[in-house]
Amino acid sequence: MTPLAKQPSIARTYDGFLKGKEHYLDEDAVVDELLGILPQLQKAALANAAFVPRAIHAASEHGVRQFLNLGCGLPSTTGSTTLEIARQVQDDPRVVYVDNDRQVAVHGRALLEAEDSAIMVEADVRDSDVVLAEASRLVDFDLPVAVIAAAIAHFWTDQDDPGAVLRRYVDRCSAGGFVIFTHARGDLLPRDLLGEGVAAYAKIAAIYPRSIEAIAGFLDGFELLEPGLVEASQWRPRHELKDEVGPAHCLAAVARFGPAPAEGR
Repeated sequence: MTPLAKQPSIARTYDGFLKGKEHYLDEDAVVDELLGILPQLQKAALANAAFVPRAIHAASEHGVRQFLNLGCGLPSTTGSTTLEIARQVQDDPRVVYVDNDRQVAVHGRALLEAEDSAIMVEADVRDSDVVLAEASRLVDFDLPVAVIAAAIAHFWTDQDDPGAVLRRYVDRCSAGGFVIFTHARGDLLPRDLLGEGVAAYAKIAAIYPRSIEAIAGFLDGFELLEPGLVEASQWRPRHELKDEVGPAHCLAAVARFGPAPAEGR
């Protein structure tokens, strides 16, 4: 059996793009190959990672204090954790981190060992019944919830139906809340360049960048907060954008569903 640390890992590959320290030679080789094909991909990944804290902060300001972080990955090198960000706005927030990567789960449990306000669930996000059962140990689904699905749906096939996966979680949140969502966009790239990038990433996992129309379809029926579905760095930026992320980027949105949570603490 391949040792755990040497198995190809989406989380460690993403960590490599974010200039973290948790990746290995196999992931480094794929990152280098992808950057040779699409040099601005690292800037796009950093923009995606930087969007998530802004979105969490926005949901918290709308009164949400419970977060379900689907496909959480390794702790970001670009900002604080979901729990730390929520605590900047809300008293006593609750966070459920979910990932099917064993290394992420082990790392997460170690970090949360002395934490009463967050738990780590090791499960495939598409298995919503398992995830929701575990999450209910901490989250009250009769109160507003923010469902974070950042940079995960592009690893799901059309047969997985990413929109349906999201709605299984949303349907459980009877008091409404928000979906914090990002997805790799592929329709701005020449077909041959997109094919090269997808083939290179396939050494780690299959990936399915989609068109803006397909990505928007996953959020049908939700109310998108301004500025809508945009490239991640353009969603309520706090600083002037200095680097062009290029055509291979993530689209990002924060979408409201159900009753509007009461704003404030």
